[in-house]
Amino acid sequence: MKKHITIFLLFLPLFNFSQQLDYIVLHQSDTIYGKYVKGMNDYINNYIRLRTDTGKIKIPTKDVKEIYWNKRKYWVYIDPCEGGWEKYEVVIEGIVSFLYLKGNYNGYCEDMVVINNDIYPIKEYHLSDLVWNFLAKCSAFEEKYIDYYIQYANQKSLLRTRTKVYKWLEMISYYNTHCGIIN
Repeated sequence: MKKHITIFLLFLPLFNFSQQLDYIVLHQSDTIYGKYVKGMNDYINNYIRLRTDTGKIKIPTKDVKEIYWNKRKYWVYIDPCEGGWEKYEVVIEGIVSFLYLKGNYNGYCEDMVVINNDIYPIKEYHLSDLVWNFLAKCSAFEEKYIDYYIQYANQKSLLRTRTKVYKWLEMISYYNTHCGIIN
């Protein structure tokens, strides 16, 4: 019996670690740990709610920089298409980052690219010329994707397809891996 108790006590820290807390990072770099409380109308709320050891707290969304929830990272921005505060899931983080707005109900502008803290929404499901021009400063990137750009530069679409999203993710990952910091 003692052997079983000893084994259980040895693995107890692993069980506690697996129940990782959520946390938020404020613009002043303060970090608050707790359990993120998702509201019914979370996409339009002006507050982020967190349940901590001391109770529930509400933090103005405009003060929040990042949210770590369910082992995912979210950045908080004003939605460039709708104008309200939103949390965007960080799909790729790097010199060029790709963000996704889960649960967007406006039918467009659910993806965006962030370069040097500048936001570029993907409207009409096409990377903007501004994003392309930044990425194309890297000659290796331009050589690899110029045919794709020429093919889709003037095509606007109403549909967000997996194929397009995978291509954008591929392009951004390639840029971050092969091009380094180019201004």
